[in-house]
Amino acid sequence: MLLSRDEHGIVTWHFAEKARRRTGTATRGDRKVREYRVATRTVASARSGAAATRGGIPGLSKIIEVISFPVADAIGRGARFAVREWDTRNHPSLVRAYDPSGKLRELTPAAWKKLSAGPVLLFVHGTFSSTVDGFGRLPARTRKALDERYGGRVIAFDHPTIADDPIANARAFLLAAGDRELELDIVCHSRGGLVSRAIAERPGDLAGLAPRVRVRDIVLVGVPSNGTILADVKHWNELVDRATTLLSLLPLPVAADTMETVLALVRSISLGTARNLKGLQAMVPGGEFLATLNVPTADPGRYHAIVSDYEPRSSAWKEWLGDVVRDRIFEDAPNDMMVVIDSMAGENGSSRFPVADLQSFGPQQAVEHSMYFEQDGTSEALLRWLAG
Repeated sequence: MLLSRDEHGIVTWHFAEKARRRTGTATRGDRKVREYRVATRTVASARSGAAATRGGIPGLSKIIEVISFPVADAIGRGARFAVREWDTRNHPSLVRAYDPSGKLRELTPAAWKKLSAGPVLLFVHGTFSSTVDGFGRLPARTRKALDERYGGRVIAFDHPTIADDPIANARAFLLAAGDRELELDIVCHSRGGLVSRAIAERPGDLAGLAPRVRVRDIVLVGVPSNGTILADVKHWNELVDRATTLLSLLPLPVAADTMETVLALVRSISLGTARNLKGLQAMVPGGEFLATLNVPTADPGRYHAIVSDYEPRSSAWKEWLGDVVRDRIFEDAPNDMMVVIDSMAGENGSSRFPVADLQSFGPQQAVEHSMYFEQDGTSEALLRWLAG
């Protein structure tokens, strides 16, 4: 695979076209050549307003770095690599205590018992992510205030986001809860909101599980409740491009685990083994999972949403997001680079939507999908909505 990164930090993955045999050479053996097509990008010239290409060579966009790395550990073994199995193995479902310092601890029997003493705050991360990566930028003072409000009863749910659909994730959480009594408030990001809604709304076969678990409030942060077109298989290239670009802006080690998951998906796409990825398919607009979830119900729920209409400050990023090839997929609808606002809070067939209780970030604030939790407005909204 090739990874190109231009001078503005915009990252693009390039997958090989069909390998062809090398001709006209005297090399020994049966050699093949792989070709990678790297598209040029044109920008308006600052001097004349005429179209120009980046860099000094006509027709060639400026590439700051191109990285090539092997996809297989060994011939044959690497070709069997499948991201679904990798995701399940590397991201087992775990419910753990989440302390104000951001550290995760195993829930002992005594700790589980303590959770039944009052309301519990649950954090649920999004696609490619983990608790540490997803919520690591929430200010320490906010985590401390929430921990105090909930009497130390703060937990997090880590889970595979590519391998399983949100119902399977919710089932794993509810089985861990068992017959314990839990009164939950939930803060969730991105696809984690679909998992959280499944825990609260119990679609499919979840109704009989954990009968003493009750959900009060859910704060949906950048959640694709009506899907995101980037989850459609036709747009997986855009999905990994955007995820990698956003992650490249975050400090290590915050983005390390998330980047590893993105790389696993990229590898599987390149090898042609990225099939039946229920975790991504669940976010496809109009797909089977969302049709199951977004239905009328007698219980309206208490949902709050944090959304953003992202407008980059950099002219280069404006050009990238306005590119006909890349961003017309959102049909110019307000979005946070990953999900359109109407999917986050608009009507979708569920009685719980549209969400009226909103914290909205406008274009001038330039808050994209991975930046919600570092914003003062997010902390203010969490402390306003979550009484503990």
